[in-house]
Amino acid sequence: MNPEFVNDNKDGGKDKKPVSVYLDGEEKSIPRGKHTTEELLSALGVEAGYLLNVVNDEGQLVILEPGQEVHVKKDMKFISQVPCGYAA
Repeated sequence: MNPEFVNDNKDGGKDKKPVSVYLDGEEKSIPRGKHTTEELLSALGVEAGYLLNVVNDEGQLVILEPGQEVHVKKDMKFISQVPCGYAA
Protein backbone atom coordinates (compact mmCIF):
# COMPACT_ATOMS: atom_id res chain seq x y z
CA MET A 1 0.00 0.00 0.00
CA ASN A 2 1.24 3.49 -0.82
CA PRO A 3 2.38 5.08 2.49
CA GLU A 4 1.14 8.53 1.47
CA PHE A 5 -2.40 7.18 1.83
CA VAL A 6 -2.12 6.29 5.51
CA ASN A 7 -5.02 8.13 7.09
CA ASP A 8 -4.65 9.23 10.67
CA ASN A 9 -7.94 11.08 11.11
CA LYS A 10 -10.24 11.72 14.08
CA ASP A 11 -12.46 8.70 13.43
CA GLY A 12 -9.46 6.43 13.96
CA GLY A 13 -9.26 5.25 10.33
CA LYS A 14 -5.82 4.00 9.29
CA ASP A 15 -4.76 2.31 6.09
CA LYS A 16 -8.03 2.62 4.20
CA LYS A 17 -9.16 -0.57 2.51
CA PRO A 18 -8.02 -0.71 -1.12
CA VAL A 19 -10.59 -0.87 -3.89
CA SER A 20 -10.32 -1.62 -7.60
CA VAL A 21 -10.64 1.34 -9.96
CA TYR A 22 -9.83 1.69 -13.65
CA LEU A 23 -7.38 4.03 -15.36
CA ASP A 24 -7.66 4.04 -19.15
CA GLY A 25 -9.32 0.61 -18.93
CA GLU A 26 -6.56 -0.91 -16.76
CA GLU A 27 -7.47 -2.13 -13.28
CA LYS A 28 -5.62 -0.44 -10.40
CA SER A 29 -5.92 -0.81 -6.63
CA ILE A 30 -5.95 2.32 -4.45
CA PRO A 31 -7.34 3.13 -1.00
CA ARG A 32 -11.02 4.10 -0.91
CA GLY A 33 -12.11 7.41 0.59
CA LYS A 34 -11.34 11.05 -0.16
CA HIS A 35 -8.24 11.95 -2.16
CA THR A 36 -7.10 15.10 -3.93
CA THR A 37 -6.45 15.17 -7.64
CA GLU A 38 -2.71 15.22 -6.95
CA GLU A 39 -2.92 12.14 -4.71
CA LEU A 40 -4.87 10.30 -7.40
CA LEU A 41 -2.38 11.28 -10.12
CA SER A 42 0.41 9.80 -8.01
CA ALA A 43 -1.45 6.69 -6.83
CA LEU A 44 -2.66 5.83 -10.34
CA GLY A 45 0.75 6.45 -11.91
CA VAL A 46 -0.48 9.10 -14.36
CA GLU A 47 2.31 10.57 -16.47
CA ALA A 48 3.58 13.97 -15.27
CA GLY A 49 1.78 16.86 -16.93
CA TYR A 50 -1.29 14.83 -17.88
CA LEU A 51 -4.80 15.69 -16.71
CA LEU A 52 -7.10 13.26 -14.92
CA ASN A 53 -10.77 12.78 -15.77
CA VAL A 54 -13.39 10.77 -13.92
CA VAL A 55 -16.55 9.21 -15.32
CA ASN A 56 -19.32 10.48 -13.01
CA ASP A 57 -22.50 8.65 -11.94
CA GLU A 58 -24.31 9.94 -15.05
CA GLY A 59 -21.60 8.52 -17.33
CA GLN A 60 -20.16 11.95 -18.18
CA LEU A 61 -16.44 12.62 -18.36
CA VAL A 62 -15.38 15.34 -15.90
CA ILE A 63 -11.88 16.87 -15.66
CA LEU A 64 -10.56 16.91 -12.11
CA GLU A 65 -9.25 20.33 -11.10
CA PRO A 66 -6.04 20.77 -9.07
CA GLY A 67 -6.75 20.28 -5.36
CA GLN A 68 -10.23 18.88 -5.99
CA GLU A 69 -11.27 16.15 -3.55
CA VAL A 70 -12.77 12.95 -4.91
CA HIS A 71 -14.45 10.21 -2.88
CA VAL A 72 -12.96 7.04 -4.37
CA LYS A 73 -15.32 4.08 -4.60
CA LYS A 74 -15.04 0.59 -6.06
CA ASP A 75 -15.03 0.33 -9.88
CA MET A 76 -14.64 4.09 -10.51
CA LYS A 77 -13.34 4.89 -13.98
CA PHE A 78 -10.56 7.42 -14.55
CA ILE A 79 -9.10 8.55 -17.87
CA SER A 80 -5.78 10.32 -18.33
CA GLN A 81 -5.54 13.09 -20.91
CA VAL A 82 -2.74 15.00 -22.59
CA PRO A 83 -3.20 18.69 -21.75
CA CYS A 84 -4.59 20.74 -24.63
CA GLY A 85 -2.96 23.93 -25.83
CA TYR A 86 -4.68 26.77 -27.61
CA ALA A 87 -3.22 28.72 -30.51
CA ALA A 88 -3.69 32.47 -30.47
